[in-house]
Amino acid sequence: MSTTTTYHTPSTSSSFRCGGPFVSATLHSFGGEIVVKEALPTGKWDDDEALKERFQKAGAVGIDFEWKPDKTPATNHPISLVQLATEDLALLIRTNTHHVLPQWVRDLLNDPKKAKVTIGFDVSDHAKLQFTFDLECNNVIDLYEISKKNRSVPRGGLKRIAHHFGYFLRKDKKISMSDWSATEPLSDIQIHYAADDAFFPLLLVAELGGLLNSGVRMESLKENVKVVDNKDKYDAMVKKRATVVDTLKTDRSQQSIDGWAAASRVEPGIDRDFLLCNRDVFEWRRKDKVLQIRLRAGGLGLEESSSESEEDDAEGDFGVLKKRLAQKLVAEWVPENVLTASSSKRERFRQEALSHPEEIEACFDGDFSRYMFRLRHHPLAADRKAVVDKVAKFMEMTPDEVEARIEGDEKLQACMERLETAMVNTASERSVVMGLVARFTVLADGECKDKEYKRLLTQWIKALCDERKDAPSIREEMKKRLAEVRGDDEKPPVKRQRTD
Repeated sequence: MSTTTTYHTPSTSSSFRCGGPFVSATLHSFGGEIVVKEALPTGKWDDDEALKERFQKAGAVGIDFEWKPDKTPATNHPISLVQLATEDLALLIRTNTHHVLPQWVRDLLNDPKKAKVTIGFDVSDHAKLQFTFDLECNNVIDLYEISKKNRSVPRGGLKRIAHHFGYFLRKDKKISMSDWSATEPLSDIQIHYAADDAFFPLLLVAELGGLLNSGVRMESLKENVKVVDNKDKYDAMVKKRATVVDTLKTDRSQQSIDGWAAASRVEPGIDRDFLLCNRDVFEWRRKDKVLQIRLRAGGLGLEESSSESEEDDAEGDFGVLKKRLAQKLVAEWVPENVLTASSSKRERFRQEALSHPEEIEACFDGDFSRYMFRLRHHPLAADRKAVVDKVAKFMEMTPDEVEARIEGDEKLQACMERLETAMVNTASERSVVMGLVARFTVLADGECKDKEYKRLLTQWIKALCDERKDAPSIREEMKKRLAEVRGDDEKPPVKRQRTD
């Protein structure tokens, strides 16, 4: 008889967009069915066949593993929890007492035809599987490796990549480092944390196009993402943040000359998580084993001027945001705390940026836990169309031909990328134009030489064939080489030898 706990959570539809504060008022979590199983010595459960069928039908499976943290190099704790997820089901197998998996689970992990999706799956994970279950996991798709191929996706862990796609996950270090081998039942927070860790890599790899031919349905994945209310924690964080800022701005009695103050004297309960969530405002250090904090330069330590308020009244939040971004460098990502010192105004700026994605780009800076903005079409930016037209005129080509050549040549694309940081009618823009023309000239010259080479080679082969009609083998060899030079077959071109 197996011990089974089943959690049914209603699926909800919501708009997924990137934005919002680092500590969001809403979070996203797996909204499908969660089944928790205790591993048995027999390796079998009463409902084995039903679970097996659901996972066999899945196009791909999200996986993750948890174990008691190895705090020293000498320790090697076995896997205590195996997490498997499909589009609508998360199966959590507790192996803390019996390191035995059902045969169908072993077959699933070992199957080279079934894609298993996770993040950060490395040698240590392979070693843990081998050590705990004497098992190899095949056909693993790593979200981290997939994301590296897309330059627009920020580097980082599951939480940061999820932020990029508009999903806010509860990734608490205290939960991940908890004792997963404990004999007590898993808490609700642990259960949902474990289900999210298996499900969201599956969703995010699908978002990145890594499961196009697997049969995984994106709409089904999104239907099983639920929105979780986090307003109480969000409000508490905002209130605490404001209190600490006010204390640091007004109470100088406990501060050193350079603004450092003992965190415990500023506000009780200031910890690493709070500081990480507010890196745009606070700096911190440990001195003589005491945690000290101070306001970061350019953070909320600056008062909003009356001129800013007047500017807002005249132009509105969106107009002010565009105006301030236009004053920055063309391709510069501008941190929100640089745009304004007001926390309430920063929140309004975020909403305006999200409401006008065709005019303003927004991204999350994980290093400093803040949002950054830039104009999609900066008034001083170099015009791509104008540059292409200049190159087309110089090379006596049409703009469409120039664009087609750029798409097919890596060096031309790299040259065009420099245009993103160039201002109109500047040396930078002219340098890009000259670089494009130079590359086009090299390509054109190479094509001319190639055509001439083929023409001369054709004449040579014809002459050779005319002179050696009694040597059919030589004639066939020359024809073969001509075909290779012309690219008439699919074989790689033979390295050309100089002929005198």
